[in-house]
Amino acid sequence: MKEDLGLKFLYRTVPGRVLLRLMTGRGISKLCGRFLDSRISVLLIRGFVKKNGIRPEDYVSRKYSSFNQFFYRKIKPELRSFSMNPKDFISPCDGHLSAFRIRDGLVLPVKQSRYGINDLLGDNRAADRYKDG
Repeated sequence: MKEDLGLKFLYRTVPGRVLLRLMTGRGISKLCGRFLDSRISVLLIRGFVKKNGIRPEDYVSRKYSSFNQFFYRKIKPELRSFSMNPKDFISPCDGHLSAFRIRDGLVLPVKQSRYGINDLLGDNRAADRYKDG
C-alpha cells in the first residue's frame, strides 16, 4: 500500500504531529462541525458520492441542506434486510469487512493511517495472545 506523503508528514515527523494535534483540537473540530452542518457544505456531497462509489438510488430520495444531513441518509428499507434473531450479529451501518491473519510485522490500513497490532491494543502481551488469529 502506497502511503500518502501528507499522512507520512503528519504521523511520522515532529512538526507534522504538532500540526495534527492543532488540527484535531476541540476548537477546530467544532468549527468543522458547524461547516458540515451549513448549507454551503452540500458542495462536498457530489465528490464524496463519486469517491466512495455511493449509489444515490439506494437511498430515500430527498434534498439535503447540509453534508451532515446527507451523511445520515436513510437506506431504502427493501434493500437491507434486518434479522430479528437474537443469535445473529448485525451491523448498525453499511461498511466493508476486512480480515487479516495476525502475524509479526502486520500493518493494518485504518482510515488512511497504518497501525500494527501492538498500536491498536496498546499492550504487547495482548497482541501476543492474538498471534496467528
